[in-house]
Amino acid sequence: MGFRQCQSDTWLYTRRDGDGEDMVIVLVYVDDLLVGCKDASIISAVLQELRKCFDITDLGMVKHFLGQEVRREDGCYSLRLTSYIEDLVKRFGLADCNPSKTPMDPGYVRYEDSQPMADVTRYRSLAGALLYISVNSRPDIAASVSFLGRRASQPTINDWKAAKRVLRYLKGTKELKLKFGPGEEWLLRGYSDSDWAGDHDTRKSTTGFVFLYGTGPISWVSRRQTCVTLSSMEAEYVALSDTCQELIWIRRLLSDLEEPPVGATHVFEDNQSCLSFVQAERIRMK
Repeated sequence: MGFRQCQSDTWLYTRRDGDGEDMVIVLVYVDDLLVGCKDASIISAVLQELRKCFDITDLGMVKHFLGQEVRREDGCYSLRLTSYIEDLVKRFGLADCNPSKTPMDPGYVRYEDSQPMADVTRYRSLAGALLYISVNSRPDIAASVSFLGRRASQPTINDWKAAKRVLRYLKGTKELKLKFGPGEEWLLRGYSDSDWAGDHDTRKSTTGFVFLYGTGPISWVSRRQTCVTLSSMEAEYVALSDTCQELIWIRRLLSDLEEPPVGATHVFEDNQSCLSFVQAERIRMK
């Protein structure tokens, strides 16, 4: 069919149609496909080609994809998981509970005297569902889910209460959505941060970053670092290194879509010692 598999993402295929004027993008996930193009007639032609090889069903304009609700409003797309959150609230018996204003208690720690959970499967089920929500459309709970995921092997009653608090927060904010549009321009920018020795068990730090393209976040993470750092500067430097690795992949992805960023991409970091160290490394490398 003439599609080219992208090097940055093997599930993504592109092709130029209409005398090379229109880009056709096909995203594949198991047996679900998304076909995108500016020209609706080209999308119809691609679907006809696919029918010659596969038994497919055309569901029309995308409204739901992998549990996500997709909407187009005022020329912008939005993503949310309202229905998924509502089903999750009912499944874990929190339909009548009051929503929480924050996803996690700032003083959340694992107390040694907290009793272990009898049914660890229930905790893992909830933690996995929260991880799915976090990865797909809710960066605001990424840090909380990262902490909960570390307790999946031996969760305690205290961990279970913390997980239910995240779900109660989602119950009160289920209508929140990610909105994607150009804003003033299609500009890629990133933000990097880290705590220091935030994990009380291992003394490891947590990396956090987010990338925005136009008006919406397209990539974010909150995860424990693999090494133990000896200062806040080192923790910030490790986080910045992870951030820049993600940036390289995002730029490659945009290049595969023939929308490469113009010029350098700004990554914002707030630790002055880390910034001075980076500048010193740049000078030394020259």
